[in-house]
Amino acid sequence: MLRDTFSALCITSIGHWINPLLLSLPRVSICLNYQAWRISLTIDQRLLDSLTEQAKASPRLRLNLDLRNSPEDQSQRMLNAIEPGTEMPIHRHLGSSETVVCVRGHFEEYFYDSEGRLTETVDMVPGGVVLNVEKGRWHSLRSLESGTVLFECKDGAYRPLGEEEVWPVLNQP
Repeated sequence: MLRDTFSALCITSIGHWINPLLLSLPRVSICLNYQAWRISLTIDQRLLDSLTEQAKASPRLRLNLDLRNSPEDQSQRMLNAIEPGTEMPIHRHLGSSETVVCVRGHFEEYFYDSEGRLTETVDMVPGGVVLNVEKGRWHSLRSLESGTVLFECKDGAYRPLGEEEVWPVLNQP
């Protein structure tokens, strides 16, 4: 099923930085090549299962796998395993749009107006829509199925959300 919906995405990164979480996941090969580390990561059922088990064990009920080449990378790419019950506050990204794809499972993405009123719900399933959340748009999500994993990308180097990017009241559906 994963091959049909996500075409067995293979990500190859070249850099001097290795995400420590990658070393603990199955099907990750690391070799020294021309004085740079080469990491080839195949996203398959075993890797998704491993992420899901770690998300279930986390108090937040979610786990991100950072797919950047290095901490200085000027883009953000990650897998995000989310379990039902995880709390995702209403937030926005003032410096970037965000692209989201459901790799496995089922979740809903929610959009809000500037008053915090729900304006739109998008159902996210594998093989469904590829969602681009424009910069500055208030949004949140909710996992509807255990084992849900999404792939997300943002512009620019990683930075935590600022105070002005998190809605003051958690009032999601």
